[in-house]
Amino acid sequence: MGDGFTLVELLVVLAIISILMALLLPSLKRAKWAAKQVVCINNLHQLHIGLLLYVNDWDGYFPVANPNDGGVPDYDYWGWTRQLARYTNVKTNSISAPFVPITSVFWCPVPASGVLCGTAERWQYAMNEDLRQNGHNPVSDWYYGSRAVNLVNINQVRDPAAVFAFTENGYYPAVLNQYFLENGLYGDSVSISTAGPAHGGKGLPFIYVDGHAIFWNKVPSYATYTTDSKLPWTHSSFWGREVNGYGAQWATYDP
Repeated sequence: MGDGFTLVELLVVLAIISILMALLLPSLKRAKWAAKQVVCINNLHQLHIGLLLYVNDWDGYFPVANPNDGGVPDYDYWGWTRQLARYTNVKTNSISAPFVPITSVFWCPVPASGVLCGTAERWQYAMNEDLRQNGHNPVSDWYYGSRAVNLVNINQVRDPAAVFAFTENGYYPAVLNQYFLENGLYGDSVSISTAGPAHGGKGLPFIYVDGHAIFWNKVPSYATYTTDSKLPWTHSSFWGREVNGYGAQWATYDP
């Protein structure tokens, strides 16, 4: 016999390599997913730093949806992104170009299957609507009361560790109430086949006013996501009940 491999030996080696690949690839995939989640949380931390810088410059006030009307409708969900862009080293920060680049910290790095917004299939982060404004009519002012009146000051937030600042809401860059978390948790309810949930349905990231961040990986059933008392967003304290906003009005439970 020669010094080369026999056919049987070659097949054995190939079989071993295949087994090793089958064992390693899922681990590598999970590691890659976990790394993107770390980047996602880091993005939220950068947004939070930008928020604190903004608050420091504006006497403690949070950004509003639409700072000066400037031809943009009152329901301008993206207003806060324009105001925080220059605090996070993002170029776009004007009424004429309201959308921040998809490669910036305003967008999650984890692709969602078949999402509606963005060609790269990524969701944009969203701000707690109750912090953007304090309308005199909490039930309707998310739509009509977003001019620079009735501002919310950070000193109004009694428990910064309980009130969230940013999360990932899918199509809308503002979270109006617990029902608007549906897009991030499950995908778009109108067209579920074309709008996937954030992070592949594995959960949602949250960063709070005090700066601590979590990844909520206990995705509830669709039937209980607005009624389960174990979920933070079902409590008015999660939205900031003290600012008397829209989200807190819709929360199922009081703190």
